[in-house]
Amino acid sequence: MYTVKETNIDSPKVSIVSTPVEPCSPQTLAEANLQPRGNVYPSPITWRDQILYFLLPDRFSDGLEAERKQFDRSNPNQFKAKNKGDWMNQGKRFQGGTLKGIESKLDYLKQLGVTTLWIGPVWRQRIELDTYHGYGIQNFLEVDPRFGSRQDLRDL
Repeated sequence: MYTVKETNIDSPKVSIVSTPVEPCSPQTLAEANLQPRGNVYPSPITWRDQILYFLLPDRFSDGLEAERKQFDRSNPNQFKAKNKGDWMNQGKRFQGGTLKGIESKLDYLKQLGVTTLWIGPVWRQRIELDTYHGYGIQNFLEVDPRFGSRQDLRDL
């Protein structure tokens, strides 16, 4: 803190004396005793409070499971790959999961206790690549038609 000791109106000289003062700033936030200004609202729920479920749309569901033969544990050979090479190549291709398929499983996910979905990218992919995972994005403004439509995304 600085104070003026003496002044002389007829002279441009001024004596300034430095006087030490007690610090008025808190050393920690706890000492600050901060009080809100105005209305106070509770913090929104954070991701730390959620049961998160990550899924790749193509690998999750197409919503048509009831129309297909389901896996039968008593006869697993019917689902065995005929040719290992074809089986391996098929894993690189789109499998058909859609946004409508995800929507059809929301009750199931809720029964699992899931409160938040983390969905892999659904934006338009480079068509010449088998980027089923969604990370070959060509257009961030358009939903890839293999996953559904913009309206399907809104509905979800």
